[in-house]
Amino acid sequence: EDLKLQIPNAIRAQSRIITDEDLLTRILTLPSDFGRVNKIASLDNPNSASSKDLFVICKDADGFYTNATDAIKTNLSHYLNEYRQIGDSYNILDVPVYNFGLEIKLRVKSGFEVEEVLLDVNSRIIEVLRFDLLQIGSPIEVDTISNIIKLTDGVASIVTPEIGFIVSKSSAD
Repeated sequence: EDLKLQIPNAIRAQSRIITDEDLLTRILTLPSDFGRVNKIASLDNPNSASSKDLFVICKDADGFYTNATDAIKTNLSHYLNEYRQIGDSYNILDVPVYNFGLEIKLRVKSGFEVEEVLLDVNSRIIEVLRFDLLQIGSPIEVDTISNIIKLTDGVASIVTPEIGFIVSKSSAD
């Protein structure tokens, strides 16, 4: 029984990337001299059993998501090379960055200030959805947004039948 408990520690002590978790942990602990990766997703490459597609994204000085620079990708490749198993290969790829806004038409109950209700709706959406915690590939649930709006104090109804997304690609694309 004790031996079973020691196996995960032994694997980590080998300083090798064995599992996807090892890979993601290794990337997120990349020394700052090499650059900073903020989010990453690892997918099996459909064309090669021994290759992984690594989708990485960084933040710029203003805190907005942006594609990793070529220097960060090169540094990451060299860094991972020290820990990968022989035969494993990694394709470091960009994630499309989309900026979006919500176009919502709603009715405000009488006795409520429109601006205050709108501010409350916006802050509740940000608070509940925690966009900062979304991972690459995570969906943005329209039903959740709709429920947040409906449950906000002062909202009488949503006028539009669906919530419309205003989407634009980042300037890097």
